[in-house]
This record gives sequence, structure tokens and C-alpha cells, in this order.
Amino acid sequence: MAVGTTISVSGLVVTNATLTGTVDQLITESGTENTVPPVKEAYNSRVEASIEGIDDGFTASGSFSAKGLTFQTTSVEKRRTLGDVTKVSVRGIYYPDLA
Repeated sequence: MAVGTTISVSGLVVTNATLTGTVDQLITESGTENTVPPVKEAYNSRVEASIEGIDDGFTASGSFSAKGLTFQTTSVEKRRTLGDVTKVSVRGIYYPDLA
């Protein structure tokens, strides 16, 4: 992520964030000889988010938004620290091909 890039999530004071993009190539061979096309290719692109912050009204729903993308929540962990501060770790995934 570029220096100075801001990521915001509603209800969370973000202290650390990572966005990782990957593309998997899926190749499916034809089940019958002499068919066209003999091989099918597909691409499965996705962006994964791992965000940590301090709870400021964050609700653990099925999705959250960051950088204008809506991520499907895969996990949320809340832990209370000294002084009644609640730290939140949230992970999610976004599939651009389905948007």
C-alpha cells in the first residue's frame, strides 16, 4: 500500500490495514476428445482485507466497506484491553468478477 493511503471502515479507528490482491487461473480440460474448445480457462480474482483498529461503534455484520469496495466478512475478533478499549480485527474478501 502506498505511503499516505487512507483506509477507513465505519465504526473503526483503523490502526493497521493490509489489502492483498490475487488472481488464480483455472484450467478445465474438455471431457471429450475432438471438442472445441479443448480447454477452458477462467480467472478467479479477489482482494483480501485484514484490518485492525479500535472499536468506535463497529458492528460485525456480513460485510464492510473499505477503499470503495464491499468486502464479505470472513472473521471478526474483538478483545478488550486495559482502560475498556476494545481492539477489533476484521478480515474480509471481495470478488471483483462478481461485482
